[in-house]
This record gives sequence, structure tokens and C-alpha cells, in this order.
Amino acid sequence: HKALGIDLQQAQSSVPEDRVRILNRMMHPDDQDADLDAMPDESDLPAVKKLNRELRARFAAGVLRRAIDQQGYLEARLGSGSKRVVELMDALAAGELQELHLDFRGCRNFTNSIASSLLMHKMPSGLRELVVGVDAHTQRVLLKAVTSADWSNRIVSLDTRECDFHGKQAHFMASVVLSKPQMELFGEVPVKGIRSCTLTSVDLLGKRLGVTEALVIAALLRARNALTKLKLGVNAMCGLDENGNGAYRMEGIAAIADALQHSSQLVHLDLRWNHISERDKTDLRKKQGPQLAELLL
Repeated sequence: HKALGIDLQQAQSSVPEDRVRILNRMMHPDDQDADLDAMPDESDLPAVKKLNRELRARFAAGVLRRAIDQQGYLEARLGSGSKRVVELMDALAAGELQELHLDFRGCRNFTNSIASSLLMHKMPSGLRELVVGVDAHTQRVLLKAVTSADWSNRIVSLDTRECDFHGKQAHFMASVVLSKPQMELFGEVPVKGIRSCTLTSVDLLGKRLGVTEALVIAALLRARNALTKLKLGVNAMCGLDENGNGAYRMEGIAAIADALQHSSQLVHLDLRWNHISERDKTDLRKKQGPQLAELLL
């Protein structure tokens, strides 16, 4: 647990002069005119403490999954985690990280109670960009957190492509994303750019987009936008990866097909290599408006 007690004020370097320079650069990373040889004084203490919290939080984020994996069976299922897990989550919450990547897929001890403690109460206060992966048994906790946790109203970039959402949960996640006016990016989908009508062409070729992303794109197509060209090829919008592995799910493609009837300016749509069934291809062609000059399936 030494990393959770890291204190830059006590740090040493092989060359004493370098210690001051390194500390000053870490405290003032964007100030090119900062005096790197100046000895930090009392006024610099808040900046040092903030750096300490950030470093502890980064360490916690990096080892949290391993700690959860290593805790005992009863600790995982009867509470919010072992003492070590709780300490790591506290360190993560105390930091002011703006970006965070958490992947708990295949983590058998990542129970609903631990997921709730982390996602609802122990996320960094300054969080703005989140990449997260969870298995089916904790997806509801993630959905609840994205809906109502404090950080959910500050997040501008959310990536859940590592979650296999489908059915009602995919629809719910899509609706939550679309309800957030501050949302700029969902996965690789430029929500803000499409909503603001600043984008006329979007290339999302091979971006690992799934059913949830397809539902979001469909909703954006139905709303006011300026898109004339949209590339969605080589994705998993039917639930099947590039090798055809997975379970076929048509709700995302069906939503896009319905959206074509409301999109008056889209002239080029590429959906190739999404493993779309012949039945759904026929549906897409039937709902293709006269303005859509090129529909690639």
C-alpha cells in the first residue's frame, strides 16, 4: 500500500537540484515561464497535495481490478469489498482524474455490491471521460450510475463498447446518453457534432460500434442534423463481430432503417460488413428514401 501514501514533498532524486525542477514542472505543467529552480513555498502546498491525490488515484485505478480478483469469496459477496479494495476505491474517489478506463469483464468478484459502491459513490469528482467494461450481471448497476450518480451529469465522453448491451438495456443506455445535453462523444459517435449540425460527413468505419451505438445513431438521424454522408461499415451493429461471432440482434439496424424515413438530406450510407441478414437488408432498402442515392449493404 506504499503507493497510496505517496508524498511528492518527501520524494528524492539522484541529483538534488532535479528534485525541485521536477516538482515545479509537475505543479505547473502548462506554464512555460515557470521558474523551475524556485524552492516551493507554502503557497504551492495545495498544488502538491492535488498532485499527490492524482497519483494515488492513478495507482488505485491501475490495480483495483487485481485487488478485487484477489479478495476472498465472502468478502466479495457479503460487503463492499476487502479492506484493500475499500482503500483503493477511497483513493480513486479522492483524486480528481478527468479520464478513467475501468474493465471488469471476467472479474468474478466484481459483485453488484462492489459495483454499486464504486460506480455510484467512489468515482473521481472531476471525471469527464469514462471507458468502462462490465459483464451482464453488473450492467444494471452501471445503467443506474450513468443515470443518477453525481458524475453522470458532468461526463462528456462515455464509451461502453466493452459492454454487451442488448434488448431493453441497450435501449435504456441509448436513451440515457441522448438525455445528457453535455454529451459530446459516445464510443466514437460524435453526438455533439451531429446534434449541432456542424458535421456533414462522419466516418465510423471499423470503430467496434454495437447495438447501443446503432440506436444512438438512429435517434440522431431522426432528429435535426446536417449529415449527407455516413460510413458505418465493419462494425458489430447486429451483435456479431468481424468474424461473425456473437448473437444476432436486429434492434439497432431496425432503428436505423426506420430513421431513414425521417432523414431528408442523407445521400450516402455505408453499412457493409455488419453481418446484416438478408431480411434486414430488404427492410433497409424498402425504407430507403429517394434522397438516399447510395445505400451500401
